[in-house]
Amino acid sequence: MPLQAKLSNMKKSIQIPVYLRLMLIGIAIILITLSPRPRLLQSGLVGAYQALQDGSPGQVARRLAVVLAFEPWRTDLRLAAGRYAAQSGDYPGAVDYLEGVAEHQRLSPQDWLVLGDAYQALGEGSQAVSAWQKAQEMGADKLGVARRLLEVHQAQGDSVAISQDLKVLADLQPQNAPAHFQAGLHLAASDPETALPYLETASTLDQELASKVRRLRDAILVAVLENDPSYRLVAAGRQLAAMEEWELASQAFQNAVRINPNYGEAWAYLAEARQHLAGGQLSLARQALENALKNSPDSVLVHILASLYWQRQGDDTQAQDQLSQALRLEPENPILYVEMGNILARNGDLDTAMQAYQKAVDLDPQDISYRRALVDFLLHHQIELRQSALPVARQAVLADPENPAALDLLGETLFLLGDYHTAGRFIERALQLDPEYAPALMHLGVVSVYLGDGSKARQLLIRARDLADDQSTLNQARRLLEYYFP
Repeated sequence: MPLQAKLSNMKKSIQIPVYLRLMLIGIAIILITLSPRPRLLQSGLVGAYQALQDGSPGQVARRLAVVLAFEPWRTDLRLAAGRYAAQSGDYPGAVDYLEGVAEHQRLSPQDWLVLGDAYQALGEGSQAVSAWQKAQEMGADKLGVARRLLEVHQAQGDSVAISQDLKVLADLQPQNAPAHFQAGLHLAASDPETALPYLETASTLDQELASKVRRLRDAILVAVLENDPSYRLVAAGRQLAAMEEWELASQAFQNAVRINPNYGEAWAYLAEARQHLAGGQLSLARQALENALKNSPDSVLVHILASLYWQRQGDDTQAQDQLSQALRLEPENPILYVEMGNILARNGDLDTAMQAYQKAVDLDPQDISYRRALVDFLLHHQIELRQSALPVARQAVLADPENPAALDLLGETLFLLGDYHTAGRFIERALQLDPEYAPALMHLGVVSVYLGDGSKARQLLIRARDLADDQSTLNQARRLLEYYFP
């Protein structure tokens, strides 16, 4: 909730009952008739009563200040002034009055909450936390206190306290799926095993969250079998990164290297996460990457992530060098040849790039992703489309005719060659085998656009967007919807 809205709600919540307020002012006015008082004192009491009638809490507080100048011992009026000052947004005044009362008598739980809210509005986070904790010790609403503490700890960036606050909020709301989900995510970055019951509860309460939770929960369950807390944190961090929770992923990797400073792959993942944080942390990412290479010079994963780092910096020379070192360690790894092909193609060395892609296909002819990489390269650079791209796509179908991805690849290739009807038939066959295969839904949607069936195309693209389980397909489906159906 925005701070302004929260403070507005807080102002409403601290009003004392109308009959008590009227009684308070009424008694004061009666006292005027019982003994002679200075004119300013009488004016303050009458003015406070009138301001109360007018619904002006700030004016009530100011009028009561006049009374308190003559009768400073009146803690009842000082307390009322503090409440009305807070309600009107005069937080320095609220702090001054309520602190003064606290020195002489015990504040109620609600008044400690009000004092804490005033501290928070003034940017005094530590004092706000202290006041709210006193309110909680005296029996204030635990849920309200936990929400307030969370807001302050988030502003302070205290990840340990944030996890504890979220855990308390989840425990206080056993049927609140988002509360358990958030607690599970944050705990996964610091204590993955403790996160499991919260993730499980979120999954049970909300089926939409179940798919998000599943991979993170499963990764933690597998990692728990290893007696290595740093490994558990890396496993959790990888899944948090896959969920685009880069801040939490970074925390998980930081915790992992804190436990085991020689864990090179954890340093490499930390370097990757830091590159995705808001504002960028390139210098810190570079330091983490140097630690990764120092501690694990023979890790293929470390060299791959180092190559990605240099590619993002626009330095393909160093990126290619890192991939070459990875290939020296694993010369039969097709993924490395695809990555090498990407760099070579980007730098215009198309012949060598094509050889790299073809090598990946030769090493693992059953994996359709390598054939797709080769076909995408050929299509993008318009290299012998019918002579090269089409045979590769056809071979993928011949090798595995029941593979939706292979059928979709052939359909996409035919579409780019202008054979829309045949393309549509192959993509429809892919969807018969897997009706929820998002890339095929997206490609059939584009085919339908070109065949003039806009209604069908829109439905297919929406379905592709909703079912996409990878960011690339999701982004592309969104762009196509915006372009064709603005």
